[in-house]
Amino acid sequence: MSTEPISIECELLHRKKQSVVMAQMFIYAIAFIALRFLTPAYTKKGKLIYEGLLMENGLEDYIASVKVLQLGLLVLAAPSFYAILTRSIKIKGTITFSENHITIEWWHKFKFRFEVQQLKNFHVQFNYFKRNDVEPRTMVLGNNNTLSFKRYNKSFKYEFLLQTIEEDEKMRALFEIWESKNPAFQYHTVLAEF
Repeated sequence: MSTEPISIECELLHRKKQSVVMAQMFIYAIAFIALRFLTPAYTKKGKLIYEGLLMENGLEDYIASVKVLQLGLLVLAAPSFYAILTRSIKIKGTITFSENHITIEWWHKFKFRFEVQQLKNFHVQFNYFKRNDVEPRTMVLGNNNTLSFKRYNKSFKYEFLLQTIEEDEKMRALFEIWESKNPAFQYHTVLAEF
């Protein structure tokens, strides 16, 4: 009785650094606050409490335009933050897992193949497949699966996504095979199964 070799091809993901994503949101918030200093501020009774930089410099004609811009930034805040979060992760290629090899392909230009038996510090963070996978995938850091290992005295780390029950089951079967082939292999789970 021969069994067919197990192989899974998954999306290889590229995540922007969290500091870059936070900086983009921070810049948006700073722009909104900076615009507030340009226009005058009044009390509820209509008394002027702050002239604003435009009025102080004789540029009163631009106050209405700046107020429209402020309102636009306020209305677009939620969609802008959503866009920043969803664009912080991109598919950059594929990762193919098999019993003996792991193949990484970036943008169909660069292809690397690693033998499972030769990997050191071989570790997988396994969070199962994501049912009804919808954007943004990046809301929670670590909500996807990661693979890390050392080869040629260099550390490698890749993030990938399982999307079906079949891929999930194949991945579990590969873990059993990899444990027998490479004593350095370990995996742990972060998210609970649903």
